[in-house]
Parts: sequence; structure tokens; C-alpha cells
Amino acid sequence: MNTYVVLLDMTKKGLDTITESGERVVIVRKAIEDAGGRIKDYYMTMGAHDFVVVFEIPDDLTMARLLIEVGRLGAVRTTCMRAFGEAEYGEILAGLA
Repeated sequence: MNTYVVLLDMTKKGLDTITESGERVVIVRKAIEDAGGRIKDYYMTMGAHDFVVVFEIPDDLTMARLLIEVGRLGAVRTTCMRAFGEAEYGEILAGLA
């Protein structure tokens, strides 16, 4: 299972419909579970981004599809980063000359 850190920023539509955000979270959570993944951590944040969500998703293609689906809702813009855990980092380093 791959880990992804996603930064989310509210759009004007998202702010205008903020009271519906709980419903959107339910929709996104179901799509993630249907894709074989899960939300590992979910935070509302102060600063440069409005939310930070850590996902575990089977692969990059599945994550890309999910991000497109989230984008289609129109409430947030996303920035996605693939995250490598300590064991994966060790494998990366082991492959260096």
C-alpha cells in the first residue's frame, strides 16, 4: 500500500458551501474505501493550506483517479505528494552506487 500526503485548499465554492463539507468527506471516504484504500490521518490546518490528509492507496493510478474525483466536487484544489516510509527509504538508498 502506498502512502500519499495531500494538501487541500478550499475554493470559493468550498467556502460558500462549507456547511456541506461533512457530506463531501463521507463521499470521498467511500470512494477511497471502494478503491481499497483508507484515510490514515486528516487535519484541518492553519497556514498555507487548509487541510492535510494522509492516505494509504494501492497505487499511483488509483490515487490519480481519486484526486480527479475530489477535484470534480469543486470544493478544494489538491497538491499530492507520494510519501516513502523508513523501510522504503532504506530500499531506495540500498539501490544507490
